Amino acid sequence: MEKWIRIIAMVLAIIATIVLHLIPGGNNLVEWVSLIASFVLAVWNAWKNNDFTFAAKVGTKVMNAIKDGKITVDEIEALLDTKDE
Repeated sequence: MEKWIRIIAMVLAIIATIVLHLIPGGNNLVEWVSLIASFVLAVWNAWKNNDFTFAAKVGTKVMNAIKDGKITVDEIEALLDTKDE
């Protein structure tokens, strides 16, 4: 759901910038800086909050398994300790 909210916010920001750009006498620099800042922050947020690598995807699965009670932290630590030996 959050992804769709971010997408809608970006579309509205783009539309607002285009519409305000057509109005004579508008301060275009502020609008474009705001649009660029919104875009950069949206991309950064998408990158930080989504799993792009295999390790991140496995980590999310482990975290969800712990939250659901399917596995305990002690079991994870025991698994990691056996791999080091």
